[in-house]
Amino acid sequence: MNRTAIRSGLAFTAAVAGLYAGTAVLPVADAATASAPHHRTTLTFEVPDCEGCELSLVQARWTDSKKHPVRVWDGPRAVVDDGTATFTVRSRHTWGMSVQVDAPWDGQLAAVTSVAFRYAGHGVGDEVAFTDARHARRASACWEGTRRDEVTIPLTVRKVRVDGVRGSVDGSIAYATTTESWLQPMRRAYRGVLASQDVNVCGPRG
Repeated sequence: MNRTAIRSGLAFTAAVAGLYAGTAVLPVADAATASAPHHRTTLTFEVPDCEGCELSLVQARWTDSKKHPVRVWDGPRAVVDDGTATFTVRSRHTWGMSVQVDAPWDGQLAAVTSVAFRYAGHGVGDEVAFTDARHARRASACWEGTRRDEVTIPLTVRKVRVDGVRGSVDGSIAYATTTESWLQPMRRAYRGVLASQDVNVCGPRG
């Protein structure tokens, strides 16, 4: 499965619904952005040792509609240059946002790497060491979001071996170096790696 096919696969199945089931309290940030729908936030991701990596922003949320149960915003992409990647987006798109990573060293992956904003057992503000991340079995790919004008988030992205389309290949582990505010669901992580064949649906189900 190539990366384009993975990113464009927005057909949701019953299996996906079961995978992403979870509960979360609607954050104050989400309610606040509703009254300021055009407010924009500049997001800067600091990603040392990942020059040329491409970051992609995605927001997927449950709705009350039976016909269209998930609303998806396919956001911009940016390439890490001189250790940073910067985006300016409407603040309301940051609630339940996930970040996908495409590294130059990635082999033929079976799924796209997602940033882990929080690993199980870590609280907001906790520093995450590489050894801690590699022992993690559950993580959230969902950022709670912000209404601030500017936010900088340090990320750690490192080459690791993962199961690819045809056996073990070079892939990536990606996580917030300092644990960020997050939303459900917590998903299974394989030695700290969050891999997604579809979008990460975040927050409470409608």
